[in-house]
Amino acid sequence: MEKLKALGYRLASLFTHKELVVDWRPEGKGRAKVRSFRRGLAVFMTVPLIAGAAFEVLQLDTGAAIAAAAGTSTFELGEVPMTEAEQGWTVNRVTVTASALVTGVNTNSGTINVRQLRGGVAQQTIASIALVAGTNLPAETPVVIPITGSPNVQSGDLLDVQYVQIGTGLALPANCVVKVEMS
Repeated sequence: MEKLKALGYRLASLFTHKELVVDWRPEGKGRAKVRSFRRGLAVFMTVPLIAGAAFEVLQLDTGAAIAAAAGTSTFELGEVPMTEAEQGWTVNRVTVTASALVTGVNTNSGTINVRQLRGGVAQQTIASIALVAGTNLPAETPVVIPITGSPNVQSGDLLDVQYVQIGTGLALPANCVVKVEMS
């Protein structure tokens, strides 16, 4: 934090029993918020790219490993931030990065879904990847999760990550990171 202050960033911190929030804004630049939760890590960033255009990233670290046969695990990715554009945000890219190699198999596999929720109700799956034979997650290498359709998300929508295990399932290592990029 001291290095950010030295670079001219104004910092404000809020500590509660559930989270640490760091809000920084350099002079004349965008705004980012970092939230660290007990179960996993969620990151929200706003960065100006071109005059008037913004780019958003929602990121989730799953935390603990997910054992095979664990059924369906769901993690909140975050809330879609406000935007000046009436049409909302377009999802440009979704990636998953595993901390260790995950080898997909046909019989006992898993599917990673990124879903859009509004008012607590799932609206659509915006990206999905089935970890079957030939679809692997190499260690520390982002893998693109194919986007389904042309998802447009609105401020206030929630995004979550759902890991659905098929058969006896496929274990995931600790600290898998799922990232959604929007513009």
